[in-house]
Amino acid sequence: MADSAQPAFSSGRDEVVPAALSDPLTVNAQSAMEDGDSVGPFTDSDYWSLSFRFQDGTVFYVNDYKCDLKDEDDIDTAGPMFASINGFTFQPGLKSVQNKFPYDARIRLFHHYSDYPDSINDFGSVGPGDKSTFWPVYYLSGAGHTDTDHWKVGVNLRVDPPRNQTEVAGKEFFNETLNKSCELAGSVAGQRMTFTVDGAGFTMDPGNGSCFDKWTTPLGYNSLAFIRLRNYFQQDMLRAVLSHKYSTDKTFEYEFGSISTDQQSSELEMMEFFTGPGHTGYDYWTLAAYLKDGTWYRSSVDKQCYLTSTDAGKTIPFTVDESKLHLGLDGSCDDTMVKQNAAADL
Repeated sequence: MADSAQPAFSSGRDEVVPAALSDPLTVNAQSAMEDGDSVGPFTDSDYWSLSFRFQDGTVFYVNDYKCDLKDEDDIDTAGPMFASINGFTFQPGLKSVQNKFPYDARIRLFHHYSDYPDSINDFGSVGPGDKSTFWPVYYLSGAGHTDTDHWKVGVNLRVDPPRNQTEVAGKEFFNETLNKSCELAGSVAGQRMTFTVDGAGFTMDPGNGSCFDKWTTPLGYNSLAFIRLRNYFQQDMLRAVLSHKYSTDKTFEYEFGSISTDQQSSELEMMEFFTGPGHTGYDYWTLAAYLKDGTWYRSSVDKQCYLTSTDAGKTIPFTVDESKLHLGLDGSCDDTMVKQNAAADL
């Protein structure tokens, strides 16, 4: 066995692809007696430090692990020996994300096991309906590992803010429970898994049942829906302003650009609202439509029509003509449009 007083020996190997072997390296050790000399026996131990660096920058390492070489380990007797890493104890799983928002989204995933520090996967910009590339997520499972995994998801949408709250433009928002507990099962190690993000929240299956969490949206609510407006007036609409508020909160204003007759808006406006236990307030709406001939129409001020959890994540059609505003919410809601006598403020 090697004398512990001997200097440490180190050697490195270049990239090794999955399931492949590196080139061998030679380790010098001393046997119990060297060629009959009287310098033995050697009673100290061999100590090993191994580090593995992966393409994503993750490093696994073992420091000063005691494992003695024996006479029968000599290469002339036993041939080369192999050290391997297989993720049995510290498991890698592969995660991707599917963007179910109707906008491009920059998505970041924060994960840690127990009280370990966060690892951050930045998936970059993911198009509507698209899936990202896969990233590794590392975790502990098996006997003796009784803690759990914790998750935070950050989303940044390319969407215009309310015209009277522009400071939230481009604001990243996160799931409601910043360290959401969703335990990864040992059975998913090495498997490819995809979690989804949409207006309702983020959803994942860690191998032992679905896990879901709502958002804390840029304006501080927990759900999102997306409104597209269709013009059924007999003439083109120059613009429209949709006002929305939840309960007694501030009213937020969203502006649609020009919409030709019998066409829908190019914009999707993002509504933020509360759903779930403890949120018993209603949603209130007003629409003002400004037409090509200089006239304008308005619905009732603060028409009560509430968004529900069924609406969360959906693209909802609103339609308007000379007599009626139809809000295509889960509960469906209509209101009367009235031509205004005052000149339009264009």
